[in-house]
Amino acid sequence: MTTEDQITFRLRFFCRFDEEVKAFVAYIPRLQIYTQTPIESELREAVRKTALSFILTCADMRILDDIMHESRMKELTDAEAEMLHADETAEFVSIGGYKQCDSVEIKLPLPLTALSV
Repeated sequence: MTTEDQITFRLRFFCRFDEEVKAFVAYIPRLQIYTQTPIESELREAVRKTALSFILTCADMRILDDIMHESRMKELTDAEAEMLHADETAEFVSIGGYKQCDSVEIKLPLPLTALSV
């Protein structure tokens, strides 16, 4: 990967102060994960680190594509992502340094597809 190639995830999170644990708790609904920190000003960084750790773990386990599909995340081209950057409520994944070139159709013989089900 060159320094220009980069995957960008934009994820919303919700937060509140939890009296029971005396910490600020954040929930990232798109990934269905939580994080917490005792200091409110550190919450954004805790969310970033937790989301990054979750994403990297999923990638290491080779289940990131499944997680993205289940959470209905959509991959965008650079041009599509640029249009959404101004909308702070938009959630997306974009792969920097790449443009959509074309699509490819792959056909498998029926017996082969029956074996994988």
